[in-house]
Amino acid sequence: MKTVRTLLLGLTLCISAAANAQFTFKTVEDAVELLPSNIILPATAGGMMSFRPCDAQCDKPYVRVRLAAETTFSIDGKRMKFDDFRRSFSAARISSTSYALINYNVETRTATNIEVLTSE
Repeated sequence: MKTVRTLLLGLTLCISAAANAQFTFKTVEDAVELLPSNIILPATAGGMMSFRPCDAQCDKPYVRVRLAAETTFSIDGKRMKFDDFRRSFSAARISSTSYALINYNVETRTATNIEVLTSE
């Protein structure tokens, strides 16, 4: 009988502790879908890029993130090095259905992936 009471007391304490626990979630990485025209690329792979976090023309302030060796670049699903990406991005035919997706680490402000799709 004492074992059952101890078990019930322990179970009650566990349930009440779980009910009182507060969980906090922290965003580590953000993904932003935007128009390719809202992107300003740096001249070199180690520079800072700027973008307006909008999927249309807007007046939101620019966000600046650093490019790193780990940052991946792709246009229309084709992965490439930064220099090729920059050239292809400049020459790309951007239409009304084009968009870009930028993933970046919120804490370090470092881009992890930049993907541009020029058509659907």
